[in-house]
Amino acid sequence: MIGEEAMRTRSVFLSASLAAALAGCAHPGPHGGRMDDESMASMCAQHARMMAATPEERQAWMERRMEGMTPEMRERHLEMMRQRCAQQ
Repeated sequence: MIGEEAMRTRSVFLSASLAAALAGCAHPGPHGGRMDDESMASMCAQHARMMAATPEERQAWMERRMEGMTPEMRERHLEMMRQRCAQQ
């Protein structure tokens, strides 16, 4: 089982990587800093499921997956996802 600190570090890294990828910034990864269509479609599908959830489910999801982000960072991230997924 992964420890709490490792989970928090992983969550922060994944959130930062996602934000960088969605912003079109380069970061190490299999796609040279760009997400391929399949990866982006998967992210948008996850975003759509989250947005369709109840407010309580959405809050719980954000607390689990974005625990290293401030509320302001979460809102910026969600707005970025709304914009990017609307383009899909």
